[in-house]
Amino acid sequence: MAKLLFFLVAPFIIGAGCKSKANDDMTAAKLDTVAVAQRLTPNVEQHADSAIVIHKVNVLTFQKVEDTTMKFYTLDKERCSKWVLTKVQLEKILLESKIIDGPTWHYFFDIFHCCYKGDVIVNGDLHLKFDVNAGSSTLLYSSTIPNISLFLGYYGNERLFLEAPATSIE
Repeated sequence: MAKLLFFLVAPFIIGAGCKSKANDDMTAAKLDTVAVAQRLTPNVEQHADSAIVIHKVNVLTFQKVEDTTMKFYTLDKERCSKWVLTKVQLEKILLESKIIDGPTWHYFFDIFHCCYKGDVIVNGDLHLKFDVNAGSSTLLYSSTIPNISLFLGYYGNERLFLEAPATSIE
């Protein structure tokens, strides 16, 4: 039922709430791992499948954001208010999440009206911003370097989110 509701409301949610624009020319829905690989420091491994390995993160700042203006916010208001993450948990999420593409994000991850936004240092010297959504997905992006935007999905066993990713399209 939650997945069906997601597919019905996703077009209304995608561009608002906890989602962010990486810059004026590129929406968060674009994924350009080639541009990321070209701009990242030597501390980042690039594998044959273009995945970027994050070895170290240091969350500098973070705050929980609940977009109470969203039309469907009342459906998950109580769950969102009880969802709490610490700096250590946010760092675990950023370290253990895997890069996902747009269709994977769209079909397998729920989007909630609550997220954690903040700043992080990746691999010791790359300053990025993050939006960790309660639906197990993260947007990692630069507000100063154009075309750096990554979708990440958390597939870990620890229960850190309101919903885990789907395992099939229902």
